[in-house]
Amino acid sequence: MLSLKHSVIYMVIFVLGCASIPVSRLTSTDFEDLKGTWKGYQNLSSGTESGTQSIEMKIFNKNLEGEITFHGSSQNYTYPLISGIAPSDNDRTNIIGYCKIEDEKFVIFWEKERWMKMNYHKGDNKMRLKGDFLWRQWKGSVSLDKVK
Repeated sequence: MLSLKHSVIYMVIFVLGCASIPVSRLTSTDFEDLKGTWKGYQNLSSGTESGTQSIEMKIFNKNLEGEITFHGSSQNYTYPLISGIAPSDNDRTNIIGYCKIEDEKFVIFWEKERWMKMNYHKGDNKMRLKGDFLWRQWKGSVSLDKVK
């Protein structure tokens, strides 16, 4: 059996290991920080179904051009990303993600029922985008860490 002293030490180590990266204001001056490769996951649910899907996002330049890949169980789906506002008549056969900063969040819009809205976390030489998403009937949380 662990002593009280050891239990407290293990609890402190656990809490520090779970410490979150603080949320930062995201403005257009942070576009250079967004450039690079981001990897993470989304927890999704629809009715009684749920699961986790890995994601890789690459931002090529400070204009927010890039691509995002959703790694499905049987197939990967990669979509281009560009900066701007999605037109109301978005072509459903060529899905493009439109990136922008909205309410200090990094937002990607596709069709009207497809979006990601993520807070920007920065601290201790780490960066994370974390928030919510909706993809038609699927909804949930998303978290991406900058890896390079």
